[in-house]
Amino acid sequence: MVRSFAISSNFSLSLSYLVWFLSSSGFASSLRDGNTTGIVKIGQYVPLEGICTAYVKEILADVMRQELVCYTSNGRLFAVPSASQEWMHEKHKSGELISGETILDLPPNTMVDMETFSLDLANPPILLNAMGEDSRNRRRQLRMLAPKKIRTVLAIRVIASDATASMTASEISDGFFGTSGDKVNLVTQYNACSFGKLQFKPMNDKKGKTRNIKGGATTIKVDVATSKGILALVNAVNDKLVAEFGIRAENDLADHIMYCLPPGMFQDPTTQAEGDVNGFRVLFNDKSCESVSLQMHEIGHNLGMGHSNEDAEEYGDQSGLMGWSYNSDDTPLMCFNSAKSWQLGWYADKAATVTPTAKNPSFSKKIGAIADYGTTNEKVLIRIVPNTQDTHYFMNYNAAKGINKGTQEGRNQVLVTKKDTSLDQNDSWRIAELGEKDSFTLNDFNGKKGETLKITVNSIKDDVADISIVLSVPTSGPTSGPTSGPTSGPTSGPTSTAGPTSVPTGAPTGGPTSGPTGGPTGGPTSGPTFSPTSAPTSDPTAMPTSEPTAGLRSGPTSGPTSGPTSAPTSDPTTRPTSEPTAGPKSGPTSGPTSGPTSAPTSDPTTRPTSEPTA
Repeated sequence: MVRSFAISSNFSLSLSYLVWFLSSSGFASSLRDGNTTGIVKIGQYVPLEGICTAYVKEILADVMRQELVCYTSNGRLFAVPSASQEWMHEKHKSGELISGETILDLPPNTMVDMETFSLDLANPPILLNAMGEDSRNRRRQLRMLAPKKIRTVLAIRVIASDATASMTASEISDGFFGTSGDKVNLVTQYNACSFGKLQFKPMNDKKGKTRNIKGGATTIKVDVATSKGILALVNAVNDKLVAEFGIRAENDLADHIMYCLPPGMFQDPTTQAEGDVNGFRVLFNDKSCESVSLQMHEIGHNLGMGHSNEDAEEYGDQSGLMGWSYNSDDTPLMCFNSAKSWQLGWYADKAATVTPTAKNPSFSKKIGAIADYGTTNEKVLIRIVPNTQDTHYFMNYNAAKGINKGTQEGRNQVLVTKKDTSLDQNDSWRIAELGEKDSFTLNDFNGKKGETLKITVNSIKDDVADISIVLSVPTSGPTSGPTSGPTSGPTSGPTSTAGPTSVPTGAPTGGPTSGPTGGPTGGPTSGPTFSPTSAPTSDPTAMPTSEPTAGLRSGPTSGPTSGPTSAPTSDPTTRPTSEPTAGPKSGPTSGPTSGPTSAPTSDPTTRPTSEPTA
């Protein structure tokens, strides 16, 4: 959209003509640097072109929120109200928005609202990352593992046209640097927690045209009312420092700039402070400047750290300083949780990484206390790295002593924290507090369903925790199952085949015969069986006889049977005669009967002989 602004009743100047005019007049270079001082204003808007670096501003209040701002090369600060928190979270998650690195690609007709110092954009800006992924990774590693050992700080007492910060410059200097004897402050605590690996100090004394910097602090008075808002006040202070000390921007003076603002400056009265992630500026709500925990928390954002949370509670991890802060000058004394400690790199020589896999599933480790880092021979940090995910797990033994004696939660326990490590500034989440004999299980480890990782604290003795880490991987499937056919040996019961088994079945018929003859007997067997065998013989005759045989032989067979019959059974064959037969026949029957008895024996002969036995 092209804006037109009335210059007189008969003339209007289009934006395109305005840009041409400003370019030809030599103003364009100052605009590209965000320098609006001395620029002709049209209503409340002035044009802005050029590079503006994006910063995520973390606001510590009862309701935490984030805002997107951008800085020009001369230190001017502008809000980007078209960037909602949802949009910021999406771009942050995708890696497109990296605080302190991403450049806003602003269209040439971008205007600045000089009442609110905000960019007048209808839509969120286009994001440019000037550094490639490899370069960002190298920069991240350098920042994490080899931070600048000594960092300078300038603290500013701000006086607005209608309000003044409560503390004097000398009190502010003492509260941050201990210049007048304060024994617990920003300098002492960062030095203690890092074991001397990261030190803050006040910037060197410096004389200005009308103001001096002494003991790392100064007072700046600006002609801006508190009702104009934070951005108007901060930009006015930046301009005053540039003019007073002959610099390009305020961060030419020191690595970090701390503002102690007058009361009533923040729109949300519960706001304690706000700090830029990967930036240099922190704004405190008046006496919040005194709080050592808040000083360390906000500088933590400058160093690239996100918040420490627990479950669904923002700031909820109160074992370290990136959770909630406290309205106390010198307490509580504590440091940072395991995820933040790993990020800072202070204890890298006493840190270990494990990557559980199916081939290497278990580990035994001892963890000493971070408070004992200078004397213990044990590791003080353990990182668990899944082989398929950016989310890593960190463990420490949170001994409540020494530099960490004021830790508010998880005292003298093993704490487990998780963090998405794709970006430094991501928040961390505490997920477990383990005492002696406690255990905690991570389900679907490595992103695989059914895979579990169990962390167990076996013992805690002399501020050293003995732990085990065990990965359990489910089997790929069930066993192969039964074979398709029966076993080669006899079954315990009758087989299901149509014919008899090759050996006698395991259970006899209800009344077994005394024994089969080698061929058919001269007379009937001692009696029919009570029930048929479990399966008929493989070659029965077509039909049983309709009547019993004519009678018994008058004498024994020429050869004895394998088992003599005892007597006729009480139940004769299918149709017993009303009386027994008159007497045995004089000889054996001429041949075998045309069919078997009403129920075949359990083990008939293979095939009946055509003649009776001798």
